Amino acid sequence: MISPDLETDRKKYNVLEPILHKINADIVTISDEQKSRSQAIMETVVRLFIDEMKSLDVMFARMFRKILYGGSYYDGLKIKDADEFDIDLALALPKAADPCLEVSSDNGFVNVKLEKYESFKRQRQLAVDYSILSLFLYFQENGEVLDSDNYLLTDKFRAWFESLIHNATNNIIEYKKCPYKFTVHKGGPAFTLHINVNYSHRIDVDLVPSIIFSEEKWPGPPFRQNRTAKKDFLIVPKPFHDYGPLSWRLSFQEQESEIIRGKDRLKCVVRLLKLLRDVQGQDLIASYYIKTVFMWLLQYTDEAFWKRDSLSYTFMMGLKYYSKMLDEKTIPYYWNDRNNLLNTGKNVTIYQCSQRIKRIIARIERNLDSNEIATVLDEYFVLGKLRIINYKQYPKCRKSGKSRKGNEIMKRTDILRDLRNEGCNSINAQFYS
Repeated sequence: MISPDLETDRKKYNVLEPILHKINADIVTISDEQKSRSQAIMETVVRLFIDEMKSLDVMFARMFRKILYGGSYYDGLKIKDADEFDIDLALALPKAADPCLEVSSDNGFVNVKLEKYESFKRQRQLAVDYSILSLFLYFQENGEVLDSDNYLLTDKFRAWFESLIHNATNNIIEYKKCPYKFTVHKGGPAFTLHINVNYSHRIDVDLVPSIIFSEEKWPGPPFRQNRTAKKDFLIVPKPFHDYGPLSWRLSFQEQESEIIRGKDRLKCVVRLLKLLRDVQGQDLIASYYIKTVFMWLLQYTDEAFWKRDSLSYTFMMGLKYYSKMLDEKTIPYYWNDRNNLLNTGKNVTIYQCSQRIKRIIARIERNLDSNEIATVLDEYFVLGKLRIINYKQYPKCRKSGKSRKGNEIMKRTDILRDLRNEGCNSINAQFYS
C-alpha cells in the first residue's frame, strides 16, 4: 500500500494559510441559503418521481425501501454550487428468494444469486407481485432460466428501471404534476433529471437504482470489513462494457460518510483539491478518486493531524500524497485494494496529470519565501471565470490611465500582496498561537 511522506516541520507552509482560507470562503464554500433552496426543489421532484413509479409498478412499490442521499453534496465535499445531487433509490429483493452475494472475478464487484428462487416462485402472491423478476435472471441461449444459477443480470435490471423512469416521466409531463420543467438523460447506472429552475439555474439529480443488503450479506475477502455503525450497503448495476453482465458494483456510501464525518479539515482539503483539478482541466480524476485518497490518508494519520495542524499543512500533505498515488498510477479502491480506480484511464493521461501536480508542488515550494506565492496560488486555483478576489471591493482597483491589461495585472498583484500581508496577522494568530 502507498504510504504518505509527512513533513516534520508543521509550520513550513504557514504562509499559505490566509490564501487557502480565502479561496475556501469565496469560491469553494456553498451558502446555506443556496443549499436549502436547491435541496427543497430536488426533494420535491424526487418524491414526485417515486410516488409515480410506485403507482405504475407493483414490484417497484414492493421493493422500494428508502432514499439514500449520497455523493459530494451530502458528504460536504461539493464545491461552488448546490446544483448536483446523487440519489440512490434503495430497493430490496424478496427475502423468500434468499438473495446472496458472491465475490466476482472482476475486482471490486459481486454477483447476485437468488438461492431459493424456485421455491419462491411457488408462493402465489409473491409470484404475482414479483412476476417480472424472472426477466432479470441469467438465461441460456434457448431462453430457459438456468435453475442451478439464477443470477441477476445488470442490463435487465437497468432496462426495467429505464422503462419505469420513462413511463413516470411521460405521466408527470402529460398531467403537469411537476412545478418545474425537466428532462431526463441516461448515463451509466444513473438517470439524470435536469431540472430547470429558471433561465439561469439548473439542478441535476442522478437517480441510481440500487439494491440494499444488510450486514450479514457483507462480502468476504478481499473486501474490507465494516468498522462503522452503518450496517446496510448497496449494489449498483454498473454498465458492463468493461465487466460481465453478472457483475454488480458495491456502494458503501453510508460507511464512507461515517468515516469522514466530523472531519471538517479533511473535507476542506478535498474541496480545494477538487477545485484545483477543475481549474487544471484534469477530468480523468473523478471526485470519488480524490475522496478515496483521503480515506487512505486517514489510515496513516491521527485525529490531531486533522484538528491540531493548519489547513496549509494538511493541504500540502494531502496534495503530495495525491501526487504520489498519481505517480504510481494507482489509487486503490478503499474497500478492496486489488481494484485500482485508475485502471479505467489511459496511462499517458495519468502521466500528464501526475507531472502537472508535481510541477505545481515544486513551484509552491520554490515560492514559499517569495512575495509571489499568492499570485502562484491564484493562478492554479482561479483561472477563467473563477476569482479569488472581487476587485470592486477594494479602492485600489479603480482604473487609472494605464491600459486595461496593465490595470488587471496591477490590481491582481496589489490585492494579492495585501491579502498575503494583511491577512497573515489575524489568521496566523488564530491558528498558530
